[in-house]
Amino acid sequence: MKPRLLSAPFVILFFCLFAAGFSLYCLNAIVPVYVGSIGGAAGFSGLLNTCFTLSACAARLGGGHLADRFGRRPVIIFGGVALVACTASYHLFDSLWPLMLLRGMQGVGYAMMTVGASAALVDVLPKARLGEGIGLSALASTLAASIAPTAALAIVSRFDFGAVFAGSALVSAAGMLPLLFGGMRLRPETRQTDAPSDETGHQTTANPVTVGGPQTPEPVSATGPQTHPGHTTATSSQITAKPTTAALSGHASAPHAPAAGAQAGGQSAFPWNLLERDALKPAVLYTMFATGFSITHVFMTLYAISARIPNPGSYFIASSLCQVVARVGAGRYTDRGRVWPVVASGGLLGLASYLLLALSAGATPFILSGAMFGAASGLISPALNRLAVMNAQPERRGVASATYFISADIGNGLGGLIWGVAIDAFPYHICFSLAAAWMSVASCAAIFSLRKRP
Repeated sequence: MKPRLLSAPFVILFFCLFAAGFSLYCLNAIVPVYVGSIGGAAGFSGLLNTCFTLSACAARLGGGHLADRFGRRPVIIFGGVALVACTASYHLFDSLWPLMLLRGMQGVGYAMMTVGASAALVDVLPKARLGEGIGLSALASTLAASIAPTAALAIVSRFDFGAVFAGSALVSAAGMLPLLFGGMRLRPETRQTDAPSDETGHQTTANPVTVGGPQTPEPVSATGPQTHPGHTTATSSQITAKPTTAALSGHASAPHAPAAGAQAGGQSAFPWNLLERDALKPAVLYTMFATGFSITHVFMTLYAISARIPNPGSYFIASSLCQVVARVGAGRYTDRGRVWPVVASGGLLGLASYLLLALSAGATPFILSGAMFGAASGLISPALNRLAVMNAQPERRGVASATYFISADIGNGLGGLIWGVAIDAFPYHICFSLAAAWMSVASCAAIFSLRKRP
């Protein structure tokens, strides 16, 4: 009998990730429009995205370690408070430069909230269904991506920008309330942990470990485009116990892991115990894909408005529907150890998505492109996410989570800056052609590095 995926902590954390994703996608869609309304260019919107990235990376470097040491709940709550404060303040400024500070604060809040929640989710997921569970939890980001841009554009057309920012702040606040007042505590249990896996996702060993105190997480994908994996085989050496509320505890008990600054087996930390070396390969690959995907996350709404496409939200709705199917399917497939075909298929779909926009215009190609983009993101992110987790030692999975999320932040920030400059200099069809070319490079890199050689 398969272990159960859904539990009360899972539902609470799912809503937390949805709230963080809603804020991200809402502001991703509306901030470039707001910048244009007060005299800014697309290049400045790209710069704001880079501010978000740099601050998010800095926060994740410490956030993963703090979540492992002090518990998930304090990290999530701190991130939620920062996210609410900065989002509610956007409408107070009608000049460009203060927006850099607010976008940076948003990066800190989003990073801390998602690192804590993603680490906590891994603690409550049964390991034999980890890939499937990651895909299911990532639907929080997918749902946010489908609702937030459409809602933001509808609100600003009927009311004003201030209403959008206030609504986004309220959703973020609602996401952390169950954690703030829920009082959930860790119930120690003994379970089998997963061993590191090779680049195809296959595990090598499995050793028992006692769960106590804040657990070390595995990453879960949350930004959509960030917004927001590998393989296990259900055997007798894997988890049979029920998921617990371990993830939400803010209280530490006696540690079973190696001391901070050293990995299991006496290996030195890399670097400074803030990044996970064994998660770097999938993280670097996702940085490449995220760089291409960022033209969608940051500028697709602007493109739809400039092309006079009715209902720009249709792109994100089509994207989200296809992400749902792709994420669930990819999770089950990668649990059987087939990572590189999933990632390569996603890369080809991403290439086709941008090539379609480069070669044609109108509402129908726009929606079809959104569907292919959603499938691409839904395949690539969970597969690389889980692989990053399984390559890390169990006591280092909080740091592995931060490492993977940093790769997404770097790709989004770098891509936002590059595509902002490109959009100011070239027509959109040229930019989409360049994005398609970049996706082909990222796909080739993934196939070369992940495919198992005889």
